[in-house]
Amino acid sequence: MTQHHNPIPIPPDDPRDLLASYALGATAPDESARVEAYLRDHPEAKAEVAEYAAAATLFSADVPLREPPAALRQKLLDSVRSQPPTRVSPKLVLPTTGKPPVIPSALPSGGSAKRTLFPAAALAWFSTAAAVALLVMNVFWMSQVNDLRQRQAALEAENLAQQAQVASLERASQEQITDAVTIMVTGSKAELMDDTGESRAMVMWQPGDTEAVMFTHSLPALDDSRTYQLWLIDSEGNPISAGTFTVDGDGRATLMFNAETAIDAFDALGISVEPAGGSTAPTTQPLAVSAL
Repeated sequence: MTQHHNPIPIPPDDPRDLLASYALGATAPDESARVEAYLRDHPEAKAEVAEYAAAATLFSADVPLREPPAALRQKLLDSVRSQPPTRVSPKLVLPTTGKPPVIPSALPSGGSAKRTLFPAAALAWFSTAAAVALLVMNVFWMSQVNDLRQRQAALEAENLAQQAQVASLERASQEQITDAVTIMVTGSKAELMDDTGESRAMVMWQPGDTEAVMFTHSLPALDDSRTYQLWLIDSEGNPISAGTFTVDGDGRATLMFNAETAIDAFDALGISVEPAGGSTAPTTQPLAVSAL
């Protein structure tokens, strides 16, 4: 005849119920004394206490805090609150009599049973919360990395465009310098002088060409409300603007310009002071002129 063994209930005040709470530091002084006395008599139980303590250490590790964005924090809290509390099954109790282990049919009543289940349930809840937090933070940092990569690509593209622009300006400047040197050596020249007969500028061009270059020296500096303007005077005395320019601290400037017809076809050149942006016709007496 088969014998049935009734489950052996754990007394409500059994020190084994306090192992998890003891590992987490949640026992009262008298309870801690009972657990420590139990561990002296049952050294094999120290491994279980060590496991609880290791889990508690993971959650109490000194991790530097980072303040997440408000939207991310609210999303994390909503995700954690939506997770139902995880309940854990009772542990198998290995009796010391050598009999087969039995599963308790019911939890013992009283505060001790609640104290035993709470730390395990709390650990499970914290594990779920940590997993959700890790997932949300990973998504956040991935978006940050992608944003940084996009910014880096935009900066690199802008840098390449600036390098191309600089290279283009350098080529243009080199071409202008080459043209100016050629004109200086082989071209025609006109010297613009002021009322005292002092030279203020030199215009040079190739005979029959519409392109010319002007160099100035010793022209007075102007404020931001005024600018210098070069004029080409045709055979009927009509002034045609060749461009505006400013001078440096020594009164020097360089102006490359193109005329609608060959420079040789004009009768004279003149420089006047005009409002910022230039004028359609001279508004002041030319301060330097030259006949062609």
